[in-house]
Amino acid sequence: MTLSQSKNPHRTRCSSTAAGLIYTIRERAVRQGGFTIVELLVAMLITVVVVAAILAIFSGFSGSFYGQMTRIQNQDDARTAINQVARYIRMATSSAGHDSSLSNAIITALPQDIEFYCDLSGDGVPERVRYYLDGATLLMQTREPEKTKTGLWKYAEDYATNGVVVQDAIRNGAAPVFTYYRYAGGALEGFSPNSDAQRREIKTVAVSVEVNAKPELAKGSVILATDVQIRQRYEGELK
Repeated sequence: MTLSQSKNPHRTRCSSTAAGLIYTIRERAVRQGGFTIVELLVAMLITVVVVAAILAIFSGFSGSFYGQMTRIQNQDDARTAINQVARYIRMATSSAGHDSSLSNAIITALPQDIEFYCDLSGDGVPERVRYYLDGATLLMQTREPEKTKTGLWKYAEDYATNGVVVQDAIRNGAAPVFTYYRYAGGALEGFSPNSDAQRREIKTVAVSVEVNAKPELAKGSVILATDVQIRQRYEGELK
């Protein structure tokens, strides 16, 4: 082996060690200098994806919660409205001072408008009561009778006040709020009473309301219905 041949392996190992050291130093310098733009973009993208997923999950739970709460509120509102209407229709009676053996308890019987006499205050003198749908609002009006100098009861021609709101957010649209039934052949049948004689035939009034106060939260409306049997009591002054 020559002298030059014996030194070559050593020089090769030294050169390799130096190159590795320089690479290590450069790598450390880069690392100490911070993240590269590519690394920052990747980190930001991952963060955005994670945050978006968390927000989507939270939004889903939040929407479901508020939707359920809205449906519960709709049910309560519809139940309150329908209970009030049903209670007073069930109490329908003849007008104050009525002197006929034929009941005049129900005055108007339309799909979205009903008018009847009812003793709301319990003083023995029936008021004239009206429930009607105006757009998406169910309203109530009353008329108090007055006794004339001759001792007869008289109701005002017009209602003194605008309707009192019974329930907002009614979604019946053109569907009836009130449906009327009479006995025919031993069974109830629906009909449209257009005269005093036909209104006296009414035995049951079906009341149905569809309520949704916040359609953007609750996808489906709440529909409540009840059947009210009325007696159309005669409480006139015949002797």
